[in-house]
Amino acid sequence: MKKLFVLLLLLQPTLLFAQQYTRQEVREAADSILHSYLGDALFDACKYTKKGYYTYTDTSTEVHYAMLGKSKVTKGVLVNVFMSYKMDYDYPRCAGYSKIKGTINLELNNKLQSTGRPNLNFIPDFVFSHEDCHLLTKEQALNLAIEKGFKESKKAPKMEISYDPHIKQFMWTLTNRVHKDSTLQKKYVVQTMVINAGTKKVVEHTKAPKAPKPQH
Repeated sequence: MKKLFVLLLLLQPTLLFAQQYTRQEVREAADSILHSYLGDALFDACKYTKKGYYTYTDTSTEVHYAMLGKSKVTKGVLVNVFMSYKMDYDYPRCAGYSKIKGTINLELNNKLQSTGRPNLNFIPDFVFSHEDCHLLTKEQALNLAIEKGFKESKKAPKMEISYDPHIKQFMWTLTNRVHKDSTLQKKYVVQTMVINAGTKKVVEHTKAPKAPKPQH
């Protein structure tokens, strides 16, 4: 019992003088760090998700988790903080890929300093360098597809552009439903063409029977 009492006395100064922060202090520190990575325009397009949380230790040195919004001041001895932001940015210099959307997760240490650069791979390089993207627009992609053998139908094809941050490539995917070829049994087939929006080359062009509707 005496040993436990002595241990608590030894730990008490640590807990008493452990750095604690208000929610506002944590938020301001995280905002400042994120702003330093993004600059004015991109940062202004970010919104804090209010899902921030932190880890801390108590007298037992056990690590606990707590939501940042649950209390006005952090508890115990702070270990680290995790903040999450949503970005929805309209880039004005790229008609082909103007909507920049993604989630940014930021980690801070017990001094509210960044533990490392967050993953910003979903933001194309041309956005950071403020340059034109030189990508095919939607209209240009459709015209090129028709030129390369994409068969038109009564309805306009469904078109989507995607960005793969691992290979830093943009792809236009066009899909529609066209009448069957003479060798196929189905009435319609689904036609898909994938075009590299940067190199302007056809990556894939397929026609497959339309999947049957599920039976109830």
